[in-house]
Amino acid sequence: METVAGTLAGVVGSWGVGLVLFTNPVGWGLAIVLGVGTAVAAYGRGKLVKAGYSDLHNRYGEKVDLVSTTGIDQLCK
Repeated sequence: METVAGTLAGVVGSWGVGLVLFTNPVGWGLAIVLGVGTAVAAYGRGKLVKAGYSDLHNRYGEKVDLVSTTGIDQLCK
């Protein structure tokens, strides 16, 4: 979950950085700031989701199984 949330935040932020660079070459300084902000947001989002997952695990005493819940395990049989 941490990887998925971090990657999603990184992808969304990267689109914003690309848009700034593509539309306004003078905005490269802003693009650098947005790039750093995106990296920080992706890292923070991943840690936040990991904390939430750990809380669920601790609260209910069992691991959250996303593979069997979503039915992906049926693809491998």
